[in-house]
Amino acid sequence: MDVLADFLESEPLWSDIDSTELETVDEKRLLQDTDALLASTSTRKKIPLTGAQRRHRYHLRKKSERACLEQQFVKLSQQLRSLRRKIGSRHSITQSTWKMTANREKQTRVSAEMQHKQLQTAVAGQAVLIVELNRILNQASGA
Repeated sequence: MDVLADFLESEPLWSDIDSTELETVDEKRLLQDTDALLASTSTRKKIPLTGAQRRHRYHLRKKSERACLEQQFVKLSQQLRSLRRKIGSRHSITQSTWKMTANREKQTRVSAEMQHKQLQTAVAGQAVLIVELNRILNQASGA
């Protein structure tokens, strides 16, 4: 019983874990170990717990829950960053594809407009030529 009392009074092993090491802590195993430790006292003759012992057990339970929550926070934060990077890269790919399509269509439109102007100029020149030829033919036939 002295060993258990010493263990309960000592600082928990996971108090030295920093946030980068929390990723390696298995939350289910940590909770199971805490429950097993707390249940190990029930195999012996039940001795009523003092208020300090109950508070210490409560403190241990809360510490393990906090460690699990911190681990979940780290995992979820990493997932969020990963998803944001994926969304950002998709957005840039989509945007660059959109820009390339828009530029290609603009170049096609500008080329078509230039060709249209050239054709209009050619048609206008041919219309002038037709008018001149008609005038020459009318003069030749009327003379």
